[in-house]
Amino acid sequence: MSVQNQFQSAATGSLTIRFSTPADVPAVLSFYHANQHHNVDNRGDAVFQDRTEQGRVFLALMPDNSIGASSMSHPFTTPLAGGGTGSSTEIGSTLARVDGFGLYPFIISSQIIHEFLEKPPEGVFFACIHTDNTAVLSLLTKKVGWDVVPGTQEFADAIGEGPNLHHFNWLNASTNTFAHQARIVLAHIDAGYVENRKTGERLNLDLSGFSLATKHRAALTELANGAFGQMLEQSPAKNLRQTLGLFSAYMALKSAPNAPKP
Repeated sequence: MSVQNQFQSAATGSLTIRFSTPADVPAVLSFYHANQHHNVDNRGDAVFQDRTEQGRVFLALMPDNSIGASSMSHPFTTPLAGGGTGSSTEIGSTLARVDGFGLYPFIISSQIIHEFLEKPPEGVFFACIHTDNTAVLSLLTKKVGWDVVPGTQEFADAIGEGPNLHHFNWLNASTNTFAHQARIVLAHIDAGYVENRKTGERLNLDLSGFSLATKHRAALTELANGAFGQMLEQSPAKNLRQTLGLFSAYMALKSAPNAPKP
């Protein structure tokens, strides 16, 4: 997973933030073809098309509707902590042309909260970062709150990276990181803009099609600042699917008219 910053920012005006639709396939494929980077694995057009059609690509679109940043969620079948195998989700293929606006924590955190609410895996959220990619490792651990974990040969084999086990740093985003990541997303939504740290240039965020700012806003706010998010933050890591079930029941009870508040 990598942020590609070698391009001069052409950003002016605003960025449109949303997740992908099937109509985005040509633009996504073109973006990855044109902006290849040694820290962004080429998963192939079939994989990129599938992720785009499934709505598992975070997109930041420039004023001319070209892609300024993109990141994908990749499902795999992996070993589970309790034995057997099940689904885990990699956050990767992260590529950005917009330099200096500090988008990386917002992008990654948005993917985690979106995947948790829409398609939580049975296993873990994970990333594998090339050992020479210290900038992204620092961002994930210090800004986004992910944990470095030991890589195992069994897990690396399951995702097709067996020979590269020791060429990566392995990281997980457990349920006790969700509140922090939700706060990152909510802060960007509330601000409505991002600012270039060097130039002071601001880009407004068009969030009208961003599901975390619309249909999932209440869930995002609860995870960021509510009692359920606080419970997760203060507890050991929990099973992702079971946690979503509990969270959905909690939110239903909380919103029910005249119901006792949980």
